[in-house]
Parts: sequence; structure tokens; C-alpha cells
Amino acid sequence: MAENKDASTAENCNPSASFRMTVAGIKKKFPRVENVSTSTLSEWMNSCGVDEEQKAGASARDVGKNRKLVLFDVRPLEEYNVSHLPSAIRLDPDVQDMEHVKSVIQEQVEKDGISRTGEDNQPVTAVMYCSVGYRSSAMAGRVYKALCDQRNNTSADNSLTDLKVYNLEGSIFQWANENKPLVDSNDQPTQYVHPYSRLWGLLIDKNRWKWADSKQ
Repeated sequence: MAENKDASTAENCNPSASFRMTVAGIKKKFPRVENVSTSTLSEWMNSCGVDEEQKAGASARDVGKNRKLVLFDVRPLEEYNVSHLPSAIRLDPDVQDMEHVKSVIQEQVEKDGISRTGEDNQPVTAVMYCSVGYRSSAMAGRVYKALCDQRNNTSADNSLTDLKVYNLEGSIFQWANENKPLVDSNDQPTQYVHPYSRLWGLLIDKNRWKWADSKQ
């Protein structure tokens, strides 16, 4: 699969250096994709918005706080079922139909946007993640291109033109390494993460490994 492309770095470096090299390589591969840090996403997830007086001078770190937030887990079902970020929606990494992706975002916004924020007209932030960020960056790039095409087409549907798309830097591996919350397929807290492969699993604590078929 795609994330095997830079796998040699994981074998020959210590996990911390390997992780930095991997993330840097992903950013270089997808230069148009914006990244958000795990700490910033955590703040967004725990915030319903910023006060009115804060909005005018909001920094880039605060850009998602006054938006409706939709999380996408861009991994196969067997990985998602082991663990995922709370409230994340699974999106198959092979999906090419960006109209489908936008419809999923719109459905989610209509489903829980008002109950989360109390406002109807807030712009939308979509954050995508996978194991370390390759698959989610690829997906974010496709969504970005689709949005650019939509904005340039005056006859196109104007829905979600204000959508902001990010890749979660380091994705679920970094999230787990920082002991941030994860849930399993039953929405119960868990410490485990699908390692993707034995090689890529070197980027996380082996005690966190859990395979979908319980292999060791």
C-alpha cells in the first residue's frame, strides 16, 4: 500500500528520528495539503468556539475553534475497528468520488452541527488522518483539488465552498504516542492501535499493537 513507499526509514533510524523523517517526507510529497498538529486538534475537539471579541484577532491556531469540525479516519475498516479518534467517521482510502466525500461532510454537519455549536452558518473544518499521514494527505489533496475546481466553476454547487481541509500531522500514531484518547469499535476507551504493518509499527510502542485478527 502507499505508506510502504518510505518504509526503509523506519528500519534504520530510532523511532523518534524515523517519525520526523516520515512526516517530513509526507509533507514534501503533498505540498498543497495543510497540516494541523495533534495539540491544536485536541483544542478544537474540546472547544465549542471562541468569544466574539477573540474572533477578529484569531491566530491560525484558533482557526478551527469557531468552525464545525468533522474528523475522517482514512483507513480500512479493520484498522478503524481496533481504534480511532472519538467521533471520527471512516472514509475508505481508495475513494475517488469527491462528491461523495462532500456529501458525507454535509450530512455530518447537518446531523450534529447545531447541537455542537448552536449556530447554523459556521464554516466547516475537515481533519483527516490515517496511520502516519500518507493516505489521509492523499485524500485531503483530492478534496482540495475538488474544492478548487468547484470554486472556479461559477455554475457548480456552492455548498461547502468555505470548507477547510487539513491532514493531522503524524496521524493516529502520533496521537497514540501522546496518550490522547482513542475508542474502539464499541466506542469504549482503548490504548491499542492497528500497527498497519510490523515495519510501520516500529513508530509506536509495541505494547499498543493490536491486529484486527488478533495475530501477534
